[in-house]
Order: sequence, then structure tokens, then C-alpha cells
Amino acid sequence: MKKTENKLSLEGKNIIITGGRSGLGFAMAECIAAMGGFPVLLGSSPQEVMETAAGCVGAGAGYHFDVTKTGEADGFVRGLAEKYGHIDGLIHSAGIHCKKPFEETTQEDFDRVFAVHVDGAIALTLPFAMPIPIPRPSV
Repeated sequence: MKKTENKLSLEGKNIIITGGRSGLGFAMAECIAAMGGFPVLLGSSPQEVMETAAGCVGAGAGYHFDVTKTGEADGFVRGLAEKYGHIDGLIHSAGIHCKKPFEETTQEDFDRVFAVHVDGAIALTLPFAMPIPIPRPSV
């Protein structure tokens, strides 16, 4: 009988997850690890994101990265790709919300939410749109 490949396996896959310290991001990190993948968690709280990554089922890594620092995203993603050899996916789960009535919400409040939810997602996605050259050792 021929062995069939597990089409749901994430064996050998490195997946970046923003907002992986809690909520849906954390649940996805645990699922990725359970399926053989390597979740690379990004978070705004250095100690907490590293502790969360260490507690993932199987394996994981945590890095401090503020998704609103859009000018640093390309270099950061490329650095992770160089460190791990490849990055196979990105889950943008970072999020914030403004806890005040709409009529009290300022433009700065909207800008802050937009910076995390939209600007951060775009900045981290752009490096995937262009090849990330990884130096390979010659034999």
C-alpha cells in the first residue's frame, strides 16, 4: 500500500505570526506547532512574546517587533528568512482597539488602530511579494 502524504502537515514550515501572544494568534501558533511547523511570534512586549513562544507545543521562537515601525519591517523579515533559511507564511493577527465612545474618538485614535491593523500588515507582507535572496553555502 502506498503511503499518502499528509496534506495538512506544516513540517519544516516557518510561519511568522503577529499578535501571537494571545487570542487567535496564540491559538494559530499552537496549531502550527502541533502540525509540525515552526511558529515565529512577533510581539510588542519582548519578555511576554518570548515566554509565549517557549510555551508553544513543540517549538517556536519569539521576537520583539512593533508592527507600527513599518520602515523596519522589510529588513526584519529578511533577517528572519536568513536566520531560518526560509519563511513560508505570515499570519497578521496583531490588533488593538479604542475603548471609548465613537463621538470621543480622535483622529489620532483612528490613526493608531490603522497603523497596527493595516499599515503593519502591508509592511510585513511586502517582503513576500519580492524574492528574499538567502545566501547558500557552496559545496
